[in-house]
Amino acid sequence: MSTKYSAALLLSLCASMLTMPDANAYSEADFQTAFQSVRAGAGHEERAAKAFQNLLSAEPGQPLLMAYAGSATSRLAVTTIFPWKKMSYAEEGLAMIDKSLILAEKEPAQVHGHTLQLLEIKLVAASTFRAVPEFMNRHARGQKLLDDILVH
Repeated sequence: MSTKYSAALLLSLCASMLTMPDANAYSEADFQTAFQSVRAGAGHEERAAKAFQNLLSAEPGQPLLMAYAGSATSRLAVTTIFPWKKMSYAEEGLAMIDKSLILAEKEPAQVHGHTLQLLEIKLVAASTFRAVPEFMNRHARGQKLLDDILVH
């Protein structure tokens, strides 16, 4: 096959992938509702965490949902005065984000809307890693993820 036809086939394939609907078990409307809970910020941490946990339970291996659920779970640390609960929420959320990064790296061409899912996950991870206390040793990794996004 000539290079001209190979390029045309590749371009056609890429175009069809961009117009294909997401093959997810969750609806975009449900995702946006959960996302609005995250955007609402302080005072809505429990609602956001529950919404993303519900979406994740419908599709347990979906890395984007896992990243957002992890971020929302780690933010639950600000909702309690008990130190052991703070650490539990933070560690559970960070572990979910770590797992989502690993899963997303296996399929880097997945898209969410018009964005590569891997880039969105890296952004969620970076913002969460930069927000946790320094003693959790995530700031450098968060900065590296931000640098990766900028390079991309």
